[in-house]
This record gives sequence, C-alpha cells and structure tokens, in this order.
Amino acid sequence: MCWDKLVAMVTYNPRVFEHKDIAAAKSIILTNEGEVSTDVRWQTETPYLCEQLLSWCSISQPAQLLDFGCGIGRMSRELLARTPASVWGVDISPTMRQQALAYVDSDHFTATSPVGLDSAVNAGMRFDLALSVWVLQHCPDLQLEAKRLSQSLRPGGILFVVDMKHRAIPTLEAGWVDDGMNVKQTLLQHFEILREAAFNAPNSPANLQHTAWMGLFQKRTESS
Repeated sequence: MCWDKLVAMVTYNPRVFEHKDIAAAKSIILTNEGEVSTDVRWQTETPYLCEQLLSWCSISQPAQLLDFGCGIGRMSRELLARTPASVWGVDISPTMRQQALAYVDSDHFTATSPVGLDSAVNAGMRFDLALSVWVLQHCPDLQLEAKRLSQSLRPGGILFVVDMKHRAIPTLEAGWVDDGMNVKQTLLQHFEILREAAFNAPNSPANLQHTAWMGLFQKRTESS
C-alpha cells in the first residue's frame, strides 16, 4: 500500500528527527542495533561508506555534492576531509540542519531544507553527485523525493544510495510503517543503475548485512 492510501489511516511524524543535541541526534541517525552501539557504527560505518563511494565514483576535481538527508552532516564532514568538493546538506529537521553547521564546520558546507533545495534548483543550481544514506526508506512520498533528486542533478549526474530493502515511515499512530514501496524500483524511473553491492561495513549489525544494500545510479538523459 503506497503512502497516499496510508494517509487516511496514519499521520506522518517528522518530529522523531528533532533532537536537542548532537549526541541525541546521532542515536536516531544510526540506531543502536543490539550488540553494536551508535558510537561504534558512527566510527566504523562512516569511513567505510565514504571509501565505498569514492571507489565507485572518484572526485578528483572541485565538485558540487548534495548530501540528501544529511542529518548532522556525518557524511558531509567525511567527504569534505577527503575531496575538493563543496557540499549542500539537505534535511527536513531544523535542529539537525543547525547542528550540521557546527558539526561539519566548513566554509564549503551549506545546510538547507528541501524547500530551500527546490528554490536553488528552480534558480538553476545543479549538482554533480548526490548521496542518500539511510534516508529514502523514511520519506513518506518516495516518488516525490526520487524526482527531486533527479531534478537536482546535472545531466549524467550520479546518485549514491544506501538503504534498506523495506520502508520505515515514522507515524504518530503506528510507529514505523512499511508502505510496501520499493526504493530501488522507484529510483529506476529516473536513473540507470551502474553498480550494486550488499552493505557490509566493519562491525555492522547482522540484520543490516541481510536487509541493506548500496547502489550507484546515473540520471537518465530523458529525466528532467
């Protein structure tokens, strides 16, 4: 059942992503998965994903990157330390956007809302590469976000995705809800898939190794 049918039964709850400090924000960005703590995941998964991205898509010259669903900017900070890039972080959470500016602490980083991204794109802004890590599974309108990502990229632009095989939309009435939408299949309406691999970060929880995936996509030439 897609989200437009679920809205009659449940209410989307973006407040689960609102946290007063960075430590609390980290706990929702990378949840404690039983035997593997948030801190361990943060310290091992972040460089692993950055290395995976750069092994698939080298950034050897100044580029405009879009960190879609940036949270407090963990991937943005890692990429800025390794590449000659400028990064726009986009997140629905005002508190995480504010915390991202302090956590990333770079003149080459900007944090904005999805509406702010839309305004920049409407004014002609385009990105060379976008990344979306543990984000699309939580977006209520997956079709909208796939289109937004496509429109944000230049022709031939690249998208790096890490996500779950199921969906987990935060709701007021029923907690985390799976609406049955498929992230990969939805992205394929706007992108070609270039590479795909299982998620296998060091010390990663066993459940993630079985239910998570990574993919590299390229914007379709006919997609606006």
